[in-house]
Amino acid sequence: MNDFETPHERVCTCRPKDRRFYRFMAGVPGEPGSRGERGARGERGPVFVPAVDAAGNLSWTNDGGLPNPEAVNIRGPQGIPGDSGCFIAEYGETTTAELTQAWNAGRLLLLRDGGKLCTLLKTSEFVGIGRPSSIIFLFSGMTDYRTQSIYTCMDDLWSRETLAFDSPVRKGTISLGAVWDGEGLYSQRVSVPGVTVTASSKVDLQPDMQAIESLAGDGVEVLYVENSSGTLTAYAAGAAPPSAVTLQCTVTEVRA
Repeated sequence: MNDFETPHERVCTCRPKDRRFYRFMAGVPGEPGSRGERGARGERGPVFVPAVDAAGNLSWTNDGGLPNPEAVNIRGPQGIPGDSGCFIAEYGETTTAELTQAWNAGRLLLLRDGGKLCTLLKTSEFVGIGRPSSIIFLFSGMTDYRTQSIYTCMDDLWSRETLAFDSPVRKGTISLGAVWDGEGLYSQRVSVPGVTVTASSKVDLQPDMQAIESLAGDGVEVLYVENSSGTLTAYAAGAAPPSAVTLQCTVTEVRA
């Protein structure tokens, strides 16, 4: 019928329907028990190792004998090829507009005639009477030890002229320094050590593909050598090579 508390216990009495009395006593909470011992360390779980093959397939292996996830291909679509800085024209096929676009973009122009790769000799502007001006592209390439081909492209028309020489081609090297004169069209005096150069000698640079890509990366658009009465001068357009470089060359005597 009533509830009351003492300092040590709480007593509750009641009279249910059966008219019996019940007494409930709650003891004082005891002190916390001591901490149990640490359990044993669990066993090492399986390790999954990923692998990607050359085709971009991602697969898994594990050392626990468990089923591996299914292999998936994570290779994305082919990206756009990077620009090497070179534009290789095809003889008789590449248009003047394509050459002009590559030239204006500052790319190094090369010409392929069959299995032969020719370098750009120079460009010039042709102004006709009563007609728009045209850009002429001149390429140079050796055909054998005694002849050289000069390629011309103007208004989508290609032509090829073969020059004959009095003597076999002599090979040498030209070392270009890092200091150039001028601006826009850079120049410096050069020589071909060990090779006699006369007033009728024609000197052509023959850089390999690695040198061509390096020059293109430096912004060099045209690089050639002129002979003025036996004095050789190297010219660079677009930009001058920022560091010294040695290039192969050929020296031939032009027959008048």
